[in-house]
Amino acid sequence: KMVRGMAGAIADVGLGRMEPGEISRILEARDRCMARDTAPAHGLFLVKVFYESGQWETHSLEQPPFWML
Repeated sequence: KMVRGMAGAIADVGLGRMEPGEISRILEARDRCMARDTAPAHGLFLVKVFYESGQWETHSLEQPPFWML
């Protein structure tokens, strides 16, 4: 549910319902109650987590997600 909460917050920023700085405050507070909408689970999934800078540029999927086959 964490990814869905983050996606919902990013969508709120894109829709103008939240300022980008609010996301930092929510994460720093470590309080899910501060977050607003949770994105629905329809087709949303986590492909990979990146911990070090620069990995995104070299990332490639070995196989497309199941729904793209």
